[in-house]
Amino acid sequence: MSQKVKYNGKTFEKRHLAAAQMATDMLEMEDPIMRRMALTTLSNLGQAEALKHCDDFLAALKDEDKGVRYWAMEYLARCRSFSGPSPVAEHTAEVVLYLKDEDPGIRYYAIEALAAQGFASIGQLDDLVSALQDSDPHCRVSAAKAIGRVDAAVRAMARGSEERSVSRGFEERSAEAAKILAKSLEEEEPFFRKSGAK
Repeated sequence: MSQKVKYNGKTFEKRHLAAAQMATDMLEMEDPIMRRMALTTLSNLGQAEALKHCDDFLAALKDEDKGVRYWAMEYLARCRSFSGPSPVAEHTAEVVLYLKDEDPGIRYYAIEALAAQGFASIGQLDDLVSALQDSDPHCRVSAAKAIGRVDAAVRAMARGSEERSVSRGFEERSAEAAKILAKSLEEEEPFFRKSGAK
């Protein structure tokens, strides 16, 4: 059965391509609810198609509506590429800015997005260490796990002789992170103590 769909005077060979174009158009609408719906549509089109719109998600981080920013960051935290580096890896310096967002949900997914990039987030390690003191416990747990993932990625890279200098430069900041993680063991929240112990 044919999947051809007509939208806005154009014929698309596949339904998901028409949906992607419709969602892209919705991102330009004044109603923030429509822009939120556009992002959720794009993020659910399948990984291959959604990745083509990574720039749209990054641009949505600057939206005045925090709901739009939330759904943009939520996708960036879970997007993966099966054929190469994640496109988010090139934008960690942009993502890290949202560790200061007023919305704890956005801060949480910003940390998760950085964690998913592994070695590419080494430049944001100091910010992740600061996030261990976030007012929201979920953000603190996420930051603890993120530091662990970046640390593991750095150590894996350091196994090659050409990366040993990177490993040595990482040790000082990693030691600082370890001190804050040790302090987390004194926290009241059991789940944070467990994360700190790991």
